[in-house]
Amino acid sequence: MIQLQRVKLSWLRRVGYTLIVVGVVGLGIVFWPKTGALSPWSPGRIIDDNVFYDTNTFSSVQDIQNFINSHTPACDTWGTGPSEYGGGTRAQYAAKRGWHGPPYACLRDYHENPSTKETSFERGGGWFAGGLSVANIIWNVSKEFGINPQVMLVTLKKEQGSLFTDVWPLKSQYKYAMGFACPDSGPGNTANCSSEYAGMYNQLRMAARQFRLYTNRPGEYRYKAGRSNYIQYNTNAACGGSWVYIENQATANLYNYTPYQPNQGALNAYPGTAHCGAYGNRNFWRFFNEWFGSPLNSIRIESPLSVRTEGTGSKLFTDMTITASFTIRNATNQRRDLGTMAIAARDSKWNNYDFGSQRVILEPWQTYTYRVTTKLTKEENYKFWITNYRDGSGWSNNYPESAPGHSREVSTFVQTAPTVTSPVTIQNQRTHVGQSTRIRFTVKNNSPKPVDLGYFGAAITSPSGRNADASFDTVNSLAPGATYTYDREFIPRESGIYKARISGTLDKGTTWTEAQYPVPTPASAGNRAQFTILPNPTLTQGITFSNPSPRAGEPVTTTFKI
Repeated sequence: MIQLQRVKLSWLRRVGYTLIVVGVVGLGIVFWPKTGALSPWSPGRIIDDNVFYDTNTFSSVQDIQNFINSHTPACDTWGTGPSEYGGGTRAQYAAKRGWHGPPYACLRDYHENPSTKETSFERGGGWFAGGLSVANIIWNVSKEFGINPQVMLVTLKKEQGSLFTDVWPLKSQYKYAMGFACPDSGPGNTANCSSEYAGMYNQLRMAARQFRLYTNRPGEYRYKAGRSNYIQYNTNAACGGSWVYIENQATANLYNYTPYQPNQGALNAYPGTAHCGAYGNRNFWRFFNEWFGSPLNSIRIESPLSVRTEGTGSKLFTDMTITASFTIRNATNQRRDLGTMAIAARDSKWNNYDFGSQRVILEPWQTYTYRVTTKLTKEENYKFWITNYRDGSGWSNNYPESAPGHSREVSTFVQTAPTVTSPVTIQNQRTHVGQSTRIRFTVKNNSPKPVDLGYFGAAITSPSGRNADASFDTVNSLAPGATYTYDREFIPRESGIYKARISGTLDKGTTWTEAQYPVPTPASAGNRAQFTILPNPTLTQGITFSNPSPRAGEPVTTTFKI
């Protein structure tokens, strides 16, 4: 859908006479100040789906209006400014050229009544009762058809860029402003626009509708996502083309709307032209970058969904605090309202155990981590996944898009947790340094299925803060209802107060349970204990006799000190 548009001489002169060729205008060339070489791009992935269909990129009609105001010049509504080409004022110059007179309605001021087709050109150059602004039209059609208003603005710039620069545009510049219903079937492959869809309102609404039709009926259109498509470099088939694997539907939409890709010459020449070049999709990609940042993964989940407990990692148990989290990054230079983010949770019977929802608004380049906690009380198979709700889009399990390799869902079994049914005890409460004793506690499996206790035991800290752990056990399968008694030798090496706790790991040391698993009970005293080790007695004076040479039968007193 490419535009063929008459433009007044002031625009042509700003571009440069030597570049004005009707066939080239049909390809959607828009000339802008050179800003450097074209950034790398992939013809099979121009814009991501989650960007193309994001209707929440602006918060209101006024937000869109503010954007248009900041990207368009002040308007010479009555043509009173001096003509750039001599001959008095702009209005006087227009009269000499045979163009219509004022008012001239700039993009920021243009209004149109969709029912009567009256525009600002007939109603004083700006607002009038019953008229909708361009911002209002874009807002309405974006919501109606689920298309990002940024896409609509960039397409407008791609197809009729003069509206963003002209201070006294003619009405004809709005006639086919989105290039809708303008196939390249005219003489010399020029645009052949249908008057049935003329007018700014028609152009904006029908373009948004067409993008939605491409999406809803992909099999009916030439370029399709998920397969290789031959795409020409130019309207002239003799210029050639190449096979392009189109990665996603949004990119297929762009090719169905503007069915050409830039050749290497066109990429190298940005923002200029090249032999056999086409520029519509090149310019769309570049303009989007300049205005809104990258159209690729602009809002992206940059970590896999994590569902774990502090003590047992990814192995989940009932009545333990489960934390679910993931990280989102806004890789644009715009503030983005993502709506409501949540983590849904369902058991095998599809009962709802959703985690708390959070409204997420990200500033430019901001990274945000969603983190919520819950407890599950029932042993079951559960599925957890990232979900989102946005006004106009409803619930989606695919937005924001996840970075490659990052899973959006977790399926796992939540088991009834084993418990510690007796406290950590030392066999001999009057143990001395170097004396062997035993450390004991008992664990019970409360689940109807075997449970993994992992690698666990009594972690002990000496009075001086050194590690004095007893040896650990590995129990990977404790039968349903069974108990297991941990019983290990302990030989203290110093006197004083020792602190012991039940510790272990279910994931080879990535996460340590630290008194949280097996689950403590009132009988286990929090899975912690402390005990005192006595110093060994010391001989301070050797054995002495009261009579060093006693006779047989004489009493002798023997003494020593400890």
